[in-house]
Order: sequence, then C-alpha cells, then structure tokens
Amino acid sequence: MTQLILKSPNNQKLFPLINDALKNESLKLRLGIERIQTELKKYEKEFNLNSETFYKQYQKGKMGDSSEIIDWAGKFELLLDIKEEYQSLQEIEVCT
Repeated sequence: MTQLILKSPNNQKLFPLINDALKNESLKLRLGIERIQTELKKYEKEFNLNSETFYKQYQKGKMGDSSEIIDWAGKFELLLDIKEEYQSLQEIEVCT
C-alpha cells in the first residue's frame, strides 16, 4: 500500500479534496477501461480471438501489420497501462 501523507495547517480542508480527486481520477480510469474493453470486443468478435491471446501472437510477429492489427495492439497496450494506473490509485492510503 502506498501512503500519501498530508502535512498542512489546512489538513481538514485538504483531506476531502485529495480523497475526492483520487476518487474522480479512479472513476475516469475505470470508465476508460470499460470503453477500451468494449472496443476490444469488436476486434475479438471479428477475429474470433481474445485480446490476450492476440497480443501474445502479435508480440511474436504472427499477426501481421495491417492498420487494424496495429490499432488493436495499441488499444490493448493502452488498456494495460490504464489498468496499471488504476491499480496504483487503488493502493493509495491518504494519511493526515
């Protein structure tokens, strides 16, 4: 767990602001995750292949380099990055 320690004469005012900011950012990331997952499902349906399997094959150079394939890989990489950011935010504990 990551601890975020607030030291300010205005801790009582800062604490809710920081908590709200973290919650809002988490919500934005979660909505982004859901949106990207919806987009990935279109590729998965079209190619009859889940994104994890696709990406492993893509990294091995077995999926080609069409713009559609590159777009799919890019969106999957973005999903991984956003999930990592989301997880990092979930691990923050705000302390006063």
